[in-house]
Amino acid sequence: MEAEFKRNMVALAALALSTMAVSLSWTGMKIPELAFGFKFLELLGGWSLSYYIIAEVAVMPLAGKLIDVYGMRGPLAAGVGLFLIGGSVVMFSEASTAFLAGRIVQGLGAGMIFSVSMTSVGMLLRGRAMRRMHGLMTGAFAVGSLFGFAFGCWTTFEIDAESFVPICTFLAVAGGTVAYLHLPDSKPSGSHDALGTFLITLFMVVFMLFTQLVNNEFELVSEETFAFVLVSLAILAVLLMVERRASDPIFPRADERNEIGCVLCMFLAGFCGLGIIQYLLRFLMIGMDMGVYPASAMFLIFLAGAGATSMAASATIGRTGLRRWVLAGAAIVCCGLLLASQTMTDGLVFVAASLLVMGLGLGCIVTPALGSLHSSTSRRSLGTTTSVVLSFRFVGILAGAAVYAGIVSWKMADVLASIREVLGTSSLNLLTTLMMVLRDLFVGDVYVFDDSIMLCCLAAGLLSLTILVAAYFLLKPDFGKDGTEEE
Repeated sequence: MEAEFKRNMVALAALALSTMAVSLSWTGMKIPELAFGFKFLELLGGWSLSYYIIAEVAVMPLAGKLIDVYGMRGPLAAGVGLFLIGGSVVMFSEASTAFLAGRIVQGLGAGMIFSVSMTSVGMLLRGRAMRRMHGLMTGAFAVGSLFGFAFGCWTTFEIDAESFVPICTFLAVAGGTVAYLHLPDSKPSGSHDALGTFLITLFMVVFMLFTQLVNNEFELVSEETFAFVLVSLAILAVLLMVERRASDPIFPRADERNEIGCVLCMFLAGFCGLGIIQYLLRFLMIGMDMGVYPASAMFLIFLAGAGATSMAASATIGRTGLRRWVLAGAAIVCCGLLLASQTMTDGLVFVAASLLVMGLGLGCIVTPALGSLHSSTSRRSLGTTTSVVLSFRFVGILAGAAVYAGIVSWKMADVLASIREVLGTSSLNLLTTLMMVLRDLFVGDVYVFDDSIMLCCLAAGLLSLTILVAAYFLLKPDFGKDGTEEE
């Protein structure tokens, strides 16, 4: 038993490394200077990032079902292979089409690796040990997502622009290979839900495509937005009807209240967590004139807060259940966002305080929800349930980023409209007018960004209150309890 436990821990540690690497590969491609390494990258705009994340999230429900049917080793091998092939295509691509194809293949591999990583915790461990390991896995994802931008800058400027992709690929493949060698064989079980898998994948593709197009191709409040949301809801409605009749559903049925509650908690945690924190990084760099490394280092405070509550939850949730933690976490997140909206211009001490409070709140939600879900889910459907629930966290992150970008664009449009109004009535000479416009644009960008962050935090804070309501009515009081104190 001790030898088996050690093998499992080695596999899980290696999967955590792969999880961090695929998360770095997601956010690191935000570095504009990578265009020096890939001459055509600047022509692609944000699509080098969009293709990757759309493919990653879209494949996760399928990956989860494959884990349930065939075990963990096969999907992990496929994920590692796809990530390696995609990374190789990206590294040696001579044209933008090949580059984007490589990013899509990388994203598919990343989604499969991520699904195996998160599912493996519930497959290999139980009780308090499982909940602690969930903290490590979610921490690896958070580190990669929060510090990918800084890592991309470091590899680009301190090494060279072409080193970013091979480093991420090496880390992901190395971790995945070690994990494959140490994971136990699994007997096939479960059955395919082909129609449900197709519908939820279609929903993910449509909604994720919307989050990447909005604010770039059309405004947040527009006919196109209404059409995308309507189509997404229609697909989701059909999916729910289909899953009512499925013998082995991929999406929780309406009567599975706890699973639906976890889906909503993950979505809102993404929307109110990493979705807005990415904009707080930009605020620190623009509004407070911080460098990328000091600004990124601020998020160590956020991780410290999330780690503290995650460890506390892992020690007690077996007796308290999930609902208490989610109720407390939602209230704490709301307080952190309210603090951020009021004090972002008052100094770094207040910024640090708001990040700490938000971390404490999200640590009460994400890791405890995963632990409770794994404690109550049959191993026959563990991969499917885990992957579907976690995919909605990604949906929440990108939906939040889209909404916050829309708020920033709206505020900037107001400033530009005011400037145009002044120019239309101004009698100043051309040189004075030009200097005035440049000054207003520069100062306006900083102060409007301040105002935008305030509105974003307030909106996210109000939305986080819905977790309180949803958790109270959806999560059963005994969900997550196991009545044990095992190590």
